[in-house]
Amino acid sequence: MAVTRLLLALALVAGAAPALAQSGPGASGRDPCTYAAKSSVPIDIAGPGTIGLVPPLGSASIYVCGVNVTLSAAPFNSATFEYGTGAACANPTALSGDIGFSNPISWSSNPPQSATSFSSGADFTLFTAPSGTGLCVVTTGGAAAFVSGFLTYVQQ
Repeated sequence: MAVTRLLLALALVAGAAPALAQSGPGASGRDPCTYAAKSSVPIDIAGPGTIGLVPPLGSASIYVCGVNVTLSAAPFNSATFEYGTGAACANPTALSGDIGFSNPISWSSNPPQSATSFSSGADFTLFTAPSGTGLCVVTTGGAAAFVSGFLTYVQQ
């Protein structure tokens, strides 16, 4: 009888271990982009500014799993991802460098470029907004500049 109870207890503990290991980021040492359900947010921005993409959710971190953007070829048009306090990313910290047209030489190409695209990511984290922060994108360029695409993330 004692052996049966011991075997039953061991089976319960062994069966519960994987669920406990995946209970949160870092608990298992695994990247959330490899196992957690992903969400996506569209990016559709005209003109320069800071746009909130993913608002804070309690103490959750935001793991960016993929980015796909197209930028117009307006002079010095670029996009930079950042995190900060609240949905508008006050007190921002950059997560990426400038993506896009930051080199004036691209304007002398013949024929001139009309847009550039950037895509990255798969089943791994590209960058992370820390616990309790929001994720934003900052765009530069003239009023005719646009940035469109989507961002895929896990928030936990």
